[in-house]
Formats: sequence, C-alpha cells, structure tokens
Amino acid sequence: MGGAHSLGHRVLFAPPPWPEGGRLRLSAEESRHAGRALRLGPGDPLTLVDGDGRRGRGVIERWRGSRLEVRLDEAVESEAEPGPATALALPLLRAPARTDWVVEKATELGVRALRLFAPARGVRRAGQASAARRRRWEELARAAMKQSGRCWCPRISLHASLGEALGEPRAGERILAADPRGVGPQEWPRDARAATLLLLVVGPEGGWSPAEEALLREREALGVRLGPHRLRSETAAVALCALAAARAD
Repeated sequence: MGGAHSLGHRVLFAPPPWPEGGRLRLSAEESRHAGRALRLGPGDPLTLVDGDGRRGRGVIERWRGSRLEVRLDEAVESEAEPGPATALALPLLRAPARTDWVVEKATELGVRALRLFAPARGVRRAGQASAARRRRWEELARAAMKQSGRCWCPRISLHASLGEALGEPRAGERILAADPRGVGPQEWPRDARAATLLLLVVGPEGGWSPAEEALLREREALGVRLGPHRLRSETAAVALCALAAARAD
C-alpha cells in the first residue's frame, strides 16, 4: 500500500528521547498523518527525525489504538549541518500569515533558532501571540523540517524587545543585519563562516528606533544589502537566510 511512496517522503517526527529497545509510538497526530496523507501501515518502512539532530530508519509494526508503533532498525545519534548554527531575529509582523511563511521558509533554509521580538515601533507585543499561534509556528517548523530533509527543528522563542532577542554577547558570534545601506552580498565577511553562531537580524515595518540602531552598532552588527529594492520584513528575512545558507554550503 505504501509502495507508491519513496522512502524520502516517508519522514515522520518522533520527539526525544527515543526509548531503548528499538520501539516507539508516534503521536496520534503523526500517526494520523502517516495513515491518511502518506497511506502508510504495518510493514511499511519510514524515516524518523527527532528535531534535535537525530535520524533513524524503521518499520511500522502495528496500530495501537490511534497510534502507530514503529520498530527502529537504525539511528544516527547526531547529524551535523554545514556551517555555523544560524538564528534569525524577526520582528512580529502585522499579518500572522506572513510570520507563518517566514517560519516555514527559514526552517527549509537551515535556521536553528527563530527569535520573534516586539520592536519599539511595532504594532504587536510579544505577549499578544496566542498559544494557538505558537503551536501553529511549531507545527509549521516540524512540517518544513520533514519536507526539507532536515533532522533539526528550529527553537522558536518570543522576546519583549530587540535587546532581549539578541541576548548577551557570545564568543564566536557574528551578527548580520539586513540594511539597504550595508555591504553587498559579495562582501560577506570572511569570519562569518568561522563563527559558531550566525545571528541574522531583520528590521520592523516601521523602521528601527534610535535606541535599537545604537544597540546594533554596540553589538558590531554588520549591515548587509539585499538588492536595490525596498523589501518587506518577511522578504528580507528569507533573502538573508538564503544568503547565509548559500555561504555555508
């Protein structure tokens, strides 16, 4: 029944920790997706990812109520990704659907953390993001992880300000901010590839406040120009993520 699907498309999510003994149960949601969307059942092979860098191959053994039980035949403890770990600091956008789109595309492009923050000139506060919206972002990230062949799922966090999203300075950190006055992509800094954390920052729709601009200067953020045209925040975010992914490859 599952023979029409390639194994590459039979990717399901099973959160850590994976139990010893080689057997685990998928969540009711993943089991429903496997049975209805992928048309998988007992005897079908699949790939499992845990969102923390682990990938495994297994076979569906049986249904137990509304959940599938899987025999894990092979697992890779930790799968590295090329280049430095990448985080994206993104202001909360006016339309939730635009943030949804960034979550999906940033995951496909290899981002390991997504830090959503309330800008000084924004129209939303971090606390206004509902629990349902947060769950949707996490679901979108997991789906994009599986679709793109990754086994790392970005951690999504909410912050009250740009400063909170940037956090304390870390050794090996490099901050790159989308800026129409910045350097061109061909001038991508040499030390960016050697960084342990590449923090990508995109400005809000209303522009940075003087205090936010001063903070970026204090943190020695490098402005990167993304072309000759004015971009929406979500477009700039995806363009910056794509540029970082291409440079890391």
